[in-house]
Amino acid sequence: MIFVDSKLYNGTVVAKFIPPATRYAYGWLARFWIPETIARCVQTALYAIYYRADAQTPNPRSTRSCRDRRRLYKVVVIAMFLLTLYQVDCNIQREPNLYRSLGVLHDADYKTARAALRKRAKQYHPDKVKPEAQHLAVDTFIRLRDTVNVIGDDHLRSAYNNYGPLALDCKGECSVNNKHISQAYVQQLSFYVTCIVESVILVRRGKWRWLWCPFVLITVLAVVEAYAELTDPALGIVPHAVASLLKLTRLSDRYLKFELVLILRAIVKASFVALTQLRRMNAAANMSTSIWRWAWY
Repeated sequence: MIFVDSKLYNGTVVAKFIPPATRYAYGWLARFWIPETIARCVQTALYAIYYRADAQTPNPRSTRSCRDRRRLYKVVVIAMFLLTLYQVDCNIQREPNLYRSLGVLHDADYKTARAALRKRAKQYHPDKVKPEAQHLAVDTFIRLRDTVNVIGDDHLRSAYNNYGPLALDCKGECSVNNKHISQAYVQQLSFYVTCIVESVILVRRGKWRWLWCPFVLITVLAVVEAYAELTDPALGIVPHAVASLLKLTRLSDRYLKFELVLILRAIVKASFVALTQLRRMNAAANMSTSIWRWAWY
């Protein structure tokens, strides 16, 4: 979950430079060993605070100690889940998009974008910029001008809102990067295939009762992606319902469509990881209980 995918979650800086095999091992270490270690350390600290120095703390293998450790483990898993989503949100908000660069809302029209460009252009006038910074000011103005042109073109704007900045090629005159859109379709297909495989694995291991949470999230993600990619006649009333829901929750004011898809995918991935962490905890608890019963009898 957290620190598993450094490209998406922007985990630790070190994870970007280590080999893939080591990164994979680090991901599994962060997935299973770290939450268990944190739960044990927190339990030890709480017992040291709760019990007096002359009192005897519960045995680490006692029923009470195992129960408390499982509760703390669940808290740690939930905290890592929320921290992962917080990291994804921070990464999205940190990356400037076309609308933030102009200082306009996501539903701004071409006229509003032009007014914002004129206001920003005053900051990059040669009389107000130092000579050594004029080249940077010119580049910034050209980028903002391209931004206004994208907002004024419905086709370019739709491609940007649905697939992000890589969907546009603005080396010369801005145009749609069809190669990136094709790659986005392949990544989308592989993501859903991976979700199906993970769901089948959980079902075969008898954990189907927990699948309602990622199933609901995957359904919401599929609806949002269909809303972003398909035309209105193909979905009927669904686009209007999704747009109304996003406006009601004010998610459309904070995120573009491709940003919302990134967050939903991160939530789905983190949910599957949390389920595997909880499954491992339950399996370890059942194994220890079986060993205790065998030793007792």
